[in-house]
Amino acid sequence: MAKQITLPVQGMTCASCVVHVEGALKGTEGVTEANVNLATERARVEFDPERTGVENLISAVRDSGYDVPTDKITLPIAGMTCASCVAHVGRALQEVEGVLSASVNLATERATVEYIPGLAGLDDFRRAVAEAGYEVLPTAEEKAEEELSREMRKMQDARRRMLLAWAFTIPIILWMLPEMLAGMAWPNETFFKLGMLLLAVPVLFWVGQRTYVAAWRSTT
Repeated sequence: MAKQITLPVQGMTCASCVVHVEGALKGTEGVTEANVNLATERARVEFDPERTGVENLISAVRDSGYDVPTDKITLPIAGMTCASCVAHVGRALQEVEGVLSASVNLATERATVEYIPGLAGLDDFRRAVAEAGYEVLPTAEEKAEEELSREMRKMQDARRRMLLAWAFTIPIILWMLPEMLAGMAWPNETFFKLGMLLLAVPVLFWVGQRTYVAAWRSTT
């Protein structure tokens, strides 16, 4: 049964480039149809998977002077215990469309996958490995992104708390000015102290809560 695949092609600048790439693909054994689009930089190829593979199509494009971009990713794999597990994971990854090669290492519990971006991606690898009975753990890039996101949330929370503290601290300063400048507790002593207390409570016990908790934990 014929199979279709769309390959990204880099380096084409004119109609002549399109002709060269199409000719290279059509000249590959097993290819029955090849259409190259200069605007999208894509080549749609129909081929017989029993006579040729994606690797041969990429080689044909590269031999004609252009390139099919590929990428590599290292996946931490959980659940492998033997050589049979390695074979299962490797086979599952190899069957993902767009994957060129997959090397699985039992000792490091990692799989290195070479693939064509746009045809395959991390979600596809996770799905394939899960269907094989194993699990792709968070990658180093994902952990770094999660840590960055966590730090950003901390910074945003600190900024909100700072703005809240100033929102109450400025009124406290204004509330104290009559006493500081004229020695007068406005409008009277009791009301003055009550106002100070109400304005100080959010700053002390909400904004400053984390400081108190951290200090308490450091003593226990």
